[in-house]
Parts: sequence; structure tokens; C-alpha cells
Amino acid sequence: MVITVSDIHGAEDFAKRLEAACELMLDGTPRSQALDRKSVSLSVFLNLIKSLKKAGMEENPADVSHPAWQDQLVYDMSGEEYYYLPDDFEEELDEVCRRSLDEEESQVIHLLYPQRKTIEQTAEKLGISENTVRARRRSALRKLKEHSRELFAGKKYLDKLEDIRAQRDAHQQELDWMTDALYFLEDIDEDEKTPVDELPVSQEALAFYRRNGLTTIADVINYSPSELFTEITKAAGGLATVRGSDDFSLDSPLDESIGLDTKTANAFKLAGISTVREYLALDEATLLSIKGVGPKTIIWLYRRVLFG
Repeated sequence: MVITVSDIHGAEDFAKRLEAACELMLDGTPRSQALDRKSVSLSVFLNLIKSLKKAGMEENPADVSHPAWQDQLVYDMSGEEYYYLPDDFEEELDEVCRRSLDEEESQVIHLLYPQRKTIEQTAEKLGISENTVRARRRSALRKLKEHSRELFAGKKYLDKLEDIRAQRDAHQQELDWMTDALYFLEDIDEDEKTPVDELPVSQEALAFYRRNGLTTIADVINYSPSELFTEITKAAGGLATVRGSDDFSLDSPLDESIGLDTKTANAFKLAGISTVREYLALDEATLLSIKGVGPKTIIWLYRRVLFG
């Protein structure tokens, strides 16, 4: 292997960053946080330590296992070496202890780790035997391990993850809507170029089309379902009066009489939504939250409203 001057300067720079990270660790900063602040890879650091040990690095039996109590806690809890602690680890630990440990277990954890007390000192402090301290520690560590994901990820990360999942679900809902919109298109018998003026719909529906620049069936079909929803709810005053149809209006019940299946009709009934007028007044989020009413039903009802 050819080693260049740039390689040597790179090693020199790494050595400085490593030294700075080691100083942070010796001052009590958790290992992963210290290394991250100085841009040193955790795996490189661990491999370096292992290589030094193999090379016969002298060890001091009096050394504590981990300068940072957070690292000691994680090791005792899981035996893990390759982990990264979030900045809010201590806050999340307090929250998990509050929710998952009893008072005696929580006392033992806080004495042994944040306060760095020994088993003997903890027993003396609490007025219990050393075996009792060990038993409570084992029980507490077992419970904490069940919450490893929270402790290693941190609340900020988990909150962000929930936001991303919510966005994913919203996008999936949009995809479902678009899929059903395509089914809707397949069910239209007329040619896409057919002017909306020739459709057997109410004057109110025609006014809605014209107001939104929808002149052909293709224009209606290509309208975003979400946008269509917004426009329909804005114009909910008269869209449902279908020309030439006495069995469907704003005051029509949401039941089998307008073509709904029994399961869907019961879903609307349980949700307290009785008529087409009430249905059109709902916002998108509320409508989509009704259990038992899916995108296909929504699209079907809108088709009934817009096309009769």
C-alpha cells in the first residue's frame, strides 16, 4: 500500500479529533455522543481499542468500566457496544423509569448510575442488603431493556418518525383515492369528450362544473379527488338535487334506499351521519376517519351527487 503525504496529514487530523473525543469521554460524556461531536466513527474507535488490547495495552484493574454512567447503564442493560445515545437520553430514561419501574427499582438505578454509587454504598444509603440491591437492579434493567427502542432513539426521533408515518399514511390515502378515481373513470359509459352540458345532472351540478372550468367528462375525471372534495363541500347547498330523480336529494337518508349496502349504511348510522346534506358538510379528515366507509364509497357517493 502506498502512503501519501495527504494520508499522513489525514491520520494526523484523525488523531487530533480522536484525542478531543477521548477527553470528552474522560470528562463523562457518553461515548457515542463524544465521538459524534468530533466526527469519529464508533466502529473505528471500538476496533482501535480492540487492536490495542490485542497488542498488549496495559490495563489498570482500578479503572471503572465506563467513564460515563450512561454507557455503563446501556452495557449492563443490553451488553451492546455498537449503539448511539440521543441527546435527550437522560430525559427519556427519567420518563421510562417513571412509567415502568417501581419506586424502589428507580432509586437503585439512580444511585448506581447517575450518582455512581457502589452496591455497598447503595445498600447502606437505602438501608437494605446488598443482595436486595442486586435483585432490584436486575429487575429494573430487565424492564428498561424492554424500552431500548425509546432509550436509544429518543423522543425527538420517535416524534419525527410518527410524523413521517402520518405523512406516509396520508400519501397512501391519496393513492387509494386516485386508484378509485380510475375505477370511477372505467364506469363512465359516455365518451370522455362528451360536454358536461349533455349529462343528465342538475342545474346546480352544471353550475359547479362551469364555475370550476370543467367542460367535458374528461375534465371532471382528471380533477384531483381531494380538490373535488373541497369544491363539493364548499358548494354543498344544492349539488345533490339530480334532475329527473325524485329519490335522491340533499335530504336523502344515507341508507339502502339510495343504493348503499347495509354495512355502509350502518357505518354512517353509527357515526351519527343521517343525510346526504350532513355527509357533504364533513371535512376530508372526518370523512376518512369513519370506520367502515372507504374511498370507493366516497367516490360512489360523489358520482351520485355529480352525475345522478
